[in-house]
Amino acid sequence: MRFLARSAALIGLAVGLAASLATIEPRPSSTVDRVATELAPAVAEHCARCHGLEKTNGGVTLAGVRDAADVARDRATWSRALAQLRAEKMPPKRAPQPSAEQRATMIAALEGELLRGGPVGDTAKVTVRRLNRTEFKNTIRDLFGVVYDAEARLPADPPTYGFDSLGDGLTASPLLLEKYWDAAGEIADRLFGDATLRRQLLEAAGSPAEPVDAERVLRYILERTFRRPLEEGELESRLQIVNAELERGRSKDEALHAALRSVLLSPHFLFRWEHDRPGPRRSGERPLGDFELASRLSYFLWSTTPDEELWHSARTGALSGEAELRAQVRRMLASPRSQALSTEFAGQWLRFREILSVAVDFRRFPSFDWRLRHAMNDEARCFFEGLIREDRSILELLDSKYTYLNEALAAHYGIAGVKGAEMRKVDLPDRRRGGVLGMGAVLTVTSYPLRTSPVLRGRYVLDQILGEPPGPPPPGVPALPKDDHQPDKLTPRERLEEHRKNPACASCHARIDPPGFALEPYDGIGAWRDQFLGKPIDARATLADGVAVDGPVDLKDALLARKEVFVRSMAERMFTYAVGRPIDAADAPVLDGIVREVAASGYRMSALVLGVVLCDPFRRRGST
Repeated sequence: MRFLARSAALIGLAVGLAASLATIEPRPSSTVDRVATELAPAVAEHCARCHGLEKTNGGVTLAGVRDAADVARDRATWSRALAQLRAEKMPPKRAPQPSAEQRATMIAALEGELLRGGPVGDTAKVTVRRLNRTEFKNTIRDLFGVVYDAEARLPADPPTYGFDSLGDGLTASPLLLEKYWDAAGEIADRLFGDATLRRQLLEAAGSPAEPVDAERVLRYILERTFRRPLEEGELESRLQIVNAELERGRSKDEALHAALRSVLLSPHFLFRWEHDRPGPRRSGERPLGDFELASRLSYFLWSTTPDEELWHSARTGALSGEAELRAQVRRMLASPRSQALSTEFAGQWLRFREILSVAVDFRRFPSFDWRLRHAMNDEARCFFEGLIREDRSILELLDSKYTYLNEALAAHYGIAGVKGAEMRKVDLPDRRRGGVLGMGAVLTVTSYPLRTSPVLRGRYVLDQILGEPPGPPPPGVPALPKDDHQPDKLTPRERLEEHRKNPACASCHARIDPPGFALEPYDGIGAWRDQFLGKPIDARATLADGVAVDGPVDLKDALLARKEVFVRSMAERMFTYAVGRPIDAADAPVLDGIVREVAASGYRMSALVLGVVLCDPFRRRGST
């Protein structure tokens, strides 16, 4: 019987998961294909020499585009191309330029196709999202008080578009379904086996301890796990499980245990459903219901289920009002639970949480122990939490007069006067450490185990900071040595200069390497150095926009001079994380508005979060 029950539960879960994969009907093509008539000829004239079928700078091929279908097949690439055209970064300044009229025509043709393929309404469509490991763990903790070690018991969630919480990457394998079965049993065992947790559940459900009101407890469990009011038949189906167990001579606790296990295996718990329903629509989209909005908001800011206050706001219908939504965002940002925005959003976007697992050669860097590893992670986490808690300027991520240190990390940085293991806010004596580019976590995860990497660090600046990621390297390019202590005594800069003599490498490295060269005064674990291999560190570089820099402080100044680019990049990452999908061409006006609001606020963190929450793609959803 146990095997049959387990099989039935897993089959039911699999069927529910399959139902979540809604299909999207293709849209009819435009009667006039402007890609074929206007864009393709201009691409052949101005782009093919660098992005042709034989020469593919940055791994990007644009030549060969014939019609709208070619653009539709690779929307991500063409969206990036559109951004480059708008910013007049492509073609590069050294190449012949299209006339202003021709550039405008290219932009209009490309915009038209990208918007047609995903109009404003449809870009609000989000793949149904499964709870990732962190969200599963936090939700179980906040619903039942059970601390479940999801990281040890559930498979890792693959990142998609830089985050492990987007529906496109959160598949449900047979192995995962088996793990969910085991998890549901363990959670139910601990809930009904612990007198304190059991009492807390009964009190929350409004049930007396004896006799237990099974229907009231089940209703509470179902509403909170499904994160919405119940639909017809949902309570009755679980009461049937309870009654069947009671008829077999089980106690009420044992009967509720069986029902809870079935609830925790339901797709309505494991997935964040946003159902289509009748109501006013605009271009095929609809506003999210209050309970759906509560879930989006709670998992965005807290990585967990809505609390009682948010639940009450949704139940009364108040949450969809802008004033209430603003008030809830400010309340939630002030809560300790907003630390999840640091560990989950910032930790993945800025990559500092990788410091907890990155490989470092302990023979080359003997000072790098577990204390220093965790202190580096804590510095970046505390810094971002401080931006939220104190509503500081997000530009402090580029440069700041303070950071968070303990004794071990301060000694690593050569900063005196910090004692003890506790992290605390410390004023910095100079500008070398302020901002993320001076943090040990970032500098270590952008190095190799045995050496620094101007390439990895340069890519980090272009991608994480500026949102202008370079393309992948062309195939067949030889890798640089894993160890920078070679018989030829070449520094990383000298070795890269040799590498760049290969024409296939030169164009990409001209963009990537300069920011990395400016960060060479930091060694492979972020300690400051003035010399390497007996030679003075040469941190001079000319960035792709022609700005000359010499070291990390100059690099920060150059980035601050482009602060609007950084703000746009951060807004795009936060938008992707919050809404659950990558940006599209149709999102450009939305993001433009968010950037303007953030700048008008003095670049306050709260303005960025509110701008994302109040935008249409967060508050609306496309129909399936």
